[in-house]
Order: sequence, then structure tokens, then C-alpha cells
Amino acid sequence: MSYYKRNLSQSIKRTLVRGTDHGGLTGQAITDRLRVADRVSAALIKYRHLRSITVVNPINRCPTVVVPLREVERFEREFVSLFALAKLRGRHFMAVKKELQHAGVKPVFNPRKIGATFYRRAGVLRAECLNGD
Repeated sequence: MSYYKRNLSQSIKRTLVRGTDHGGLTGQAITDRLRVADRVSAALIKYRHLRSITVVNPINRCPTVVVPLREVERFEREFVSLFALAKLRGRHFMAVKKELQHAGVKPVFNPRKIGATFYRRAGVLRAECLNGD
């Protein structure tokens, strides 16, 4: 058997053995997408701020915890981290935090449990309107 046929056979076998893609994001993918630490994405899943499901990994067929893409998109629409907000404004995160505290905007989740500070986007927008930013 030639190299080409053997290689082709391997790729065909691989497609036959692999399962369908689950379409969800793993903890690492959430970490990259939300630009937070691993422990923060794990805490968001643990405390059910991000709904997760257990699916079969299409490659090794082991149970894997993933978060559906729609759930991550919902989270991004509804919440913003303090660091992301500070980066958007081009200011130090402590200055932004003081402004939000002064405007009466409180973190949505317990920062000690989660490991990061998140705010509702609607609350941040309201505070910006009041401050005239």
C-alpha cells in the first residue's frame, strides 16, 4: 500500500471514528473569550452564572463540561468585567471602580467567590448617562 493510500485511509478512519461537534465552549475557550483567569471561568461555571452541560468529547469520547455558545453570548451581553471596562475607557481599573461606587453601581457577583468583579452592562450605562461620560 502506498503512503498516499495509507494516509488517506487514516484520515477517512478518523472522520468515521470521531463524534459530532458539541458546539459548546470548554473552560479554556471561555477563559480566552472573556479574557479572565482560569479560576474565574471555573467559578462562573461552579456558581452557575454560566450554565454548563456535560457532553461526550467528539475525539476521546470522555464526558466533558462545556458551556453552550448562546449562554456565553448572553453573559457577554449582560455583564462586563471591571478590567474590560477599564480597558475600554483607557483608565486604571481602580479609578473606574471608584467612579462606579460613587454612582451607586455594585458588582453583580461576589468578587471574593468569583475572583473578578463583574457589573451589569445596563447599570454601567445608566451610571455613564448620569455622569455625562
